[in-house]
Amino acid sequence: MRPTRPMPASLTVYTDPASGIRIALAARRAGPVAWRRLPGQDLAAAIEGALAAVRGRTAFACVLDGRDRRADPAQALARCLARVGLEGFGAGAEEPGGFHAVAAE
Repeated sequence: MRPTRPMPASLTVYTDPASGIRIALAARRAGPVAWRRLPGQDLAAAIEGALAAVRGRTAFACVLDGRDRRADPAQALARCLARVGLEGFGAGAEEPGGFHAVAAE
């Protein structure tokens, strides 16, 4: 019997027009999208972090601060999911930690 390889993740990069929050979303299949803030990081770090963290999960998003520091990142993620038309996806819980914690998972 051949070992099964995990389904590859798709990657979506989204900028929320209302807040300027940038989101790197890696997804394998529908479900809640766990996410983590990456303050002070750049988009390349967010992409790398999302792709590393999605292993063993349905979906994961790394969220970068926008121009409005008071904006709610969970709401920005929900708008992202609605805008890109990903049915069955929803903003899940924020996971604490930084980039190094994401990459190590």
